[in-house]
Amino acid sequence: MTVQPESTYVCIATSLRRPDIDLWLAKVVCLDLARHVDDLLDILTATNFLVEEQAARLNRQRAENERLREQLDELQRLAEQRGNAVAGLIEQQSACGTARGAGHD
Repeated sequence: MTVQPESTYVCIATSLRRPDIDLWLAKVVCLDLARHVDDLLDILTATNFLVEEQAARLNRQRAENERLREQLDELQRLAEQRGNAVAGLIEQQSACGTARGAGHD
């Protein structure tokens, strides 16, 4: 949503043209309030943009964290497989060594 420099509020406030002093004061107050509303709208628009940017960044980080978790799980699974394979080889070598040692006695 694009905010015009002179919003509807400002246009309404500036269109109040009566010679009555109280009305002139009301016009000044209304114009001031309208400018504050415009400023707040600009701030809210900018803040909304920042929030959307931050939410997108957070979603990307969550996806990256999930990918890293999956990688870690896979690495742990592979490490366990290799550990079991090494343990099996050590067991086989130990059994062969024991068998050879028994044959030499």
